[in-house]
Amino acid sequence: MQENSPIKFLKYIKNGDSVKAVSERLELKESEVMGLIEYLQLEGYNVDLYYEDETLKIFKRPILRKEMSLKKDVDDLEEIKLCVVSDTHIGSVPQQLTLLNKTYQEAYKRGIKTFLHCGDLVDGDYHNKRPSHPYQVFLHGFDEQCEYVVEMYPEVKDTVTYFIQGSHDETHFLNGGATVGKWIEKNRDDMIYLGQDDAIYKAGSKKNVSIQMHHPGGGSAKGMSYNSQEKINKMTSGNKPKVLLTGHYHKTYYMFYRNVHSILVPCFMDKSGFMIRNSLINVVGAVFLTLYVNNKGEIQYISPEEYLFDESEIIKDDYKKCKKLQIV
Repeated sequence: MQENSPIKFLKYIKNGDSVKAVSERLELKESEVMGLIEYLQLEGYNVDLYYEDETLKIFKRPILRKEMSLKKDVDDLEEIKLCVVSDTHIGSVPQQLTLLNKTYQEAYKRGIKTFLHCGDLVDGDYHNKRPSHPYQVFLHGFDEQCEYVVEMYPEVKDTVTYFIQGSHDETHFLNGGATVGKWIEKNRDDMIYLGQDDAIYKAGSKKNVSIQMHHPGGGSAKGMSYNSQEKINKMTSGNKPKVLLTGHYHKTYYMFYRNVHSILVPCFMDKSGFMIRNSLINVVGAVFLTLYVNNKGEIQYISPEEYLFDESEIIKDDYKKCKKLQIV
């Protein structure tokens, strides 16, 4: 590997790789491999080191199973493939529509038909609370932002994007009683609005795999898992989803807690001025989520694969250059 970019490094490694094998494959010193992993941990990426048979290995993109004998029965399980995105903030100057298009193209190549969007589809209208906000968007007001989504959001044949609204989307309702999700759903047959802040998507042929899409408010905690743990702690035993997908934080993280697979979903925008001033982490990309479930809707295998973009891949002033992805 010619450059030690941590995000590019993340793309080259696999779960279970030994540090020695990676160092040889990428022509890096073992200390450099471990340094890159430490950097990724500090940036909030779900990667770690562990020993197995006295060999130092890399933990990444976890695959969990509930039954040790499952591999014998994998052919009897239903495979569910999803692409999860969030926080596109369409209408904002830092939006990254070109990278969102690349993600939809990659999902199409993988045969993924279902997309889940976890809120903040548009950047909204904060002119009443943030005097500088009109200068941070290139689309102003409900009409301009919604019409742009209808015209420019990726359109791929035989696919559907299910989405919820986040706090930025909600500003249009608070300012004038207009619901972004309802308007877009009426004008795009391939986009289905599920609700404000929270919704349950039922996956699988029997619609018995509950996936909760969540867009919270407030800032991030120091610990990556804290907010999700608090959310799951408030769930009663009989009403927990199988999977919790959380937008808003512009980060990526996976954990398994109280029998809920919890995933923080990254974003599709460059750092805003607010993020730069406050030194906030901003992870750009998506999650390709593969589930293997039995006929009761119980998850036997799960593979949350991060599909991320390096800082060098961020396109400056992309809003001036991007074109619509349309595969029909």
